[in-house]
Amino acid sequence: MDPRERLSLLLALLLVILTPVLLGQSILFTIVLSAGIYTVAALAITLLMGYTGQASLGQGAFMAIGAYSTAIMTTRYGASPGEAMLVGIILCLISGLAVGYPLLKLKGFYFSAATLAFGILVQNVLTGWYDFTKGESGIPGIPMLSLGGVPFGRTAFFYLVWGIALVVLLLANNLARSQVGRVLLAIRSDETAAETIGIDVGRWKMLIFLLSSVFTGISGSLLAHYLLFVSPSQFGVLLSVELIIISMLGGVTNLFGAIWGAIIWRILPEVASMSGQWQVLLTGLIVILLVIFLPHGISEIHFRSKTKSVSLGAGSEEIDLEN
Repeated sequence: MDPRERLSLLLALLLVILTPVLLGQSILFTIVLSAGIYTVAALAITLLMGYTGQASLGQGAFMAIGAYSTAIMTTRYGASPGEAMLVGIILCLISGLAVGYPLLKLKGFYFSAATLAFGILVQNVLTGWYDFTKGESGIPGIPMLSLGGVPFGRTAFFYLVWGIALVVLLLANNLARSQVGRVLLAIRSDETAAETIGIDVGRWKMLIFLLSSVFTGISGSLLAHYLLFVSPSQFGVLLSVELIIISMLGGVTNLFGAIWGAIIWRILPEVASMSGQWQVLLTGLIVILLVIFLPHGISEIHFRSKTKSVSLGAGSEEIDLEN
């Protein structure tokens, strides 16, 4: 972990620790809590898109699988939250295998379009299978997350969500910095070249796709316990697009930036709401400006360093010039 990432993580930890203490149960508390849930899903898409170059528009479907597994298992079968989350993880793995095996052979636009179709399919199942999912009526009465039968209070749930987000972040970061991370970057750079040096491209892409589906499913389960209600409209194509935007806001190859991307994305609607009927337009305009002027994510504001490339013969090296 380099100094920039360490500082980013420290600032995020301070924000998480101090939010319940300083803000109580205010709207800002709710924003940071929901940002923790979206951070888990954003880390999944950042790992998938930033390290294998695959932009999935079906992540909302995996989030729905996790959320509905929790909702159905806890309200209908009396399962504990932990058991329900485990069922969701298993279903996400099975779905990831079924979807990933044929789709990961596709690249670029074709992969995105195919995952979009998967997302639409899952939403149609949630809407049409009324006897099991209750269709557009949704599933209310999801219990608050509990431990040993004792429900978590709002503050305890806040720390649990961000604790899970931190664990997912550290796991993803360790993976990205290992030999596996270098293999993934080679695949992202040039799949054909990676194959010529003996890398099993299909196997590694499948591994990251499955890991991404599991992380997203966990996020969906947490969302179900947060809202205490799920419906198909919550998990449409727009949700998958939102996750990609969050990843871009944080920096598509910056795992630590996913935290700030999620926080900004949850704050933006509240800021834009001051414009009344122009809320959606203003939110979109702010996102466009951020992507244009900060192409490497919001963390670029704090951690941009001055570099200069100096050509040395056939190669070049970067020299940091600090004021």
